[in-house]
Amino acid sequence: MATPEQIWADADLSTRRLAGLALNPSVPESVLLRLLAEAPLAARMVLCRDRALPDAVVDAVIQHPDARTRSFFARNPHADPAQRVRLVDDSAWSVRAHLADGPRVAAPARPRPLPDEAVVHMISTYEDELLGGPFYQQISAGLRRSMATHPVANVRHWGVGEWRSLAPDTRAALLADPDAGVREAAERHVRCEDPTWVEGTLPDRPCHARTDLLLHRPLTRAVVEGVLARPAGEEDKAMIAVNPTQPHAPSRHGGPPRCRSGPGGTGPDRATHRPRTRRAPHAHVGP
Repeated sequence: MATPEQIWADADLSTRRLAGLALNPSVPESVLLRLLAEAPLAARMVLCRDRALPDAVVDAVIQHPDARTRSFFARNPHADPAQRVRLVDDSAWSVRAHLADGPRVAAPARPRPLPDEAVVHMISTYEDELLGGPFYQQISAGLRRSMATHPVANVRHWGVGEWRSLAPDTRAALLADPDAGVREAAERHVRCEDPTWVEGTLPDRPCHARTDLLLHRPLTRAVVEGVLARPAGEEDKAMIAVNPTQPHAPSRHGGPPRCRSGPGGTGPDRATHRPRTRRAPHAHVGP
């Protein structure tokens, strides 16, 4: 399947002119509907992805027979999230993938959150590979705060990732949760707070697991001294220097101990409660 870049590169001059027409805010609804029905793919891509659309055109996009056209709308940053989420149960995997991946927005901006009920539905029904990092950015702050006590077990499973910010009674409830997957995720977090367990689990080679442990988990003195003497990677010393659980961790230069706040010390540790995910395909390119 052609990428958006290829679709645009292959578009001829007349198609690009139609794309420009599609972006014109003064073009009447009837013309937009005709473009949606008859224009080449590159023009439909721009129409569905790069502007806000009238309700009647949105209705037509949702029912469009071409999955690529629907997929472009699934990642439209100009569309109301309530409009995009109408594709939540789309028959095409690629459309659902793009909806979960969300619109591309320039940092530090974040995409507008999807409706809470739609997010719960996606967590409950979508394949794990669709629910990667970009999906989390589309979850409202209110739902994130309530995940650990949510009535749906799959959502509580995500809520375990907020372990460090959870109250003791909430942690206790998750450790006794009726769902085995939620209990196991909570137990993993408890283990991760044990420096001896971290020492026995720490990989001896650079990898994501080693990075997580050195940056975020409590470390024994033996681990700290081992990193200083025999670092497995170039950034090992820097990672223990900013580990927030190590107030006396040595600096990256081996100088006097100092206390620094570590990056990544807040927010959910999704790796502990969801399998590693494959990023859904991107569909954004500027004409």
